[in-house]
Amino acid sequence: MLLNQTTIQTESKIPKLAPRTSIATKEPIKILVVDDDEIARCYSKNILERMDCKVDIASSGKEALAMLKQHIYDLVFMDIDLPDMTGLEITAQFRKTQSPFLRTPIVGLTSNTGDKIRAECCEAGMDTMISKPASMQQLKALLNFFVVQ
Repeated sequence: MLLNQTTIQTESKIPKLAPRTSIATKEPIKILVVDDDEIARCYSKNILERMDCKVDIASSGKEALAMLKQHIYDLVFMDIDLPDMTGLEITAQFRKTQSPFLRTPIVGLTSNTGDKIRAECCEAGMDTMISKPASMQQLKALLNFFVVQ
């Protein structure tokens, strides 16, 4: 299901669980942030770490695919426009190899939020997309929606 901004804002009313832990392991929520922009990576990482998440970062598609193969993440924030391959290509490749019993939610990050890119995100296997830069409220709402249920 591809969510829109209204859905994300509405979902922010879901109560938070304390302490924030991964449902599967009872450890801190593990997140992968994929973005080629260092400032955007640091921004997202800092916000998510303040929410007690463990955050890994990748700056390229190749690095992201390697990390997705090596680790299990509770949630992935994926930039759509990377220099070596698009976030859509990364997502499609990852979905082909991912176990059908463990689907990692992937949120596309882009400055282009038109209907065409929404459809492309959905077709590639992303669960939703949001505009960059994501606000703290959006990140909280996405955590609550996809991980803390």
